[in-house]
Amino acid sequence: MQKKNQLQRIQKSRLELLLKFPFIGQLALHLKIVERPDIKTAATDGRHYFYNADFIKKLKDKELNFVTAHEVLHVVLLHLWRRQGLNYKLYNIAADYVINAMIKEFDPAGEVFQLTKDCLYDKAYAGMYTEEVYDLLLKKGQHQLDKLLNALIDNHDTWYESAEHPSANTSSGKSSGSLRDMWKSRMVQAWNNHRNHSTSGKSSLMKRMFKDLLEPQKNWRQLLKEFLQFEVNDYSLLPPNRRMHHMAYFGIDVIFSDWNAREQERLKIVFAVDTSGSVDDQQFNMTLTEVLGCIRQFNGNVEGKLIFCDDEIAPDGVYDLLEAEEALPSGGGGTDFRPVFRWIEQHLDNDCNALVYLTDGEGSFPQQEPPYPVLWILLTRHGTEPESVPFGQSATLYTS
Repeated sequence: MQKKNQLQRIQKSRLELLLKFPFIGQLALHLKIVERPDIKTAATDGRHYFYNADFIKKLKDKELNFVTAHEVLHVVLLHLWRRQGLNYKLYNIAADYVINAMIKEFDPAGEVFQLTKDCLYDKAYAGMYTEEVYDLLLKKGQHQLDKLLNALIDNHDTWYESAEHPSANTSSGKSSGSLRDMWKSRMVQAWNNHRNHSTSGKSSLMKRMFKDLLEPQKNWRQLLKEFLQFEVNDYSLLPPNRRMHHMAYFGIDVIFSDWNAREQERLKIVFAVDTSGSVDDQQFNMTLTEVLGCIRQFNGNVEGKLIFCDDEIAPDGVYDLLEAEEALPSGGGGTDFRPVFRWIEQHLDNDCNALVYLTDGEGSFPQQEPPYPVLWILLTRHGTEPESVPFGQSATLYTS
């Protein structure tokens, strides 16, 4: 009887959301409610809303509404698929912070939702992307992170039972990739059905949710891997990853389709770092850390140069990648990107598999696009738009 009562309570919770928060309530109807005693609290795999009856019994009605919305939003925001090589424990924490802040913003007066005791909530994370919170959490010590892991209100292991691997088939015969696309379609439909129902505040939050869905952010080293179509080491062991912006959904265009056949070759990559006066010390130090971490991830399978440039390349501004950790940059002048392109043309005869240029984007660009692919990593402060580039792919590295 107790188990039946808890199932009925979840069904009632779902109905209340359908009436008061129809966007979430409609999407909740797509999850089949299933009891799982092996899960201590609750969970989802994109098809089911799993629950532990003993856990549900202890929740107040508003807390149950919170847990129900929490599971739905994990799927709506595609957390099951977006980790993309990031440390899964840290990503789990970031995902909970984002969702809990979102639910609190939906219902600040607590009329429908009540956050469970000691759940992961920090008002400072309101309105942030999951990957943005992930980057902030990287600065915390391991002891702090262990405590945060214990505050997760639900079980995230079910995310990786099928959803993490696009080739994995489920009992329904559909791949997780098709499930992800199905949820994207469901979210658009729910938004179209209920956007006029929400108050202006909720509508604004909904729009941010759509932005989070349609423009999920990637760490730029993962992006570079896809840019080169090249196998690299496990990203979860690397130094800080950064969230990305202005990329196509879960990937960018493949530049050369035959690069997979060249996996055993040593690729030639040039990393250029803007040392002009418009790049402050904090931005520069973080940029250099990112470059060094990215070089290490290739584990000796690339060769190339690290170039420091403001409006010119100093005599001591070019280093082999193997010497990068000993580099002593100089600069502080204006910004001109053209010297780096001229150097590649003169010294490498344009024999370059990729140029990765980290800059704030304010400077003089070459008039013609080079014969090799260019990836611009644009240093941008939160709340500001990145500069535009005339050619190549671009992504954003948020610096504060």
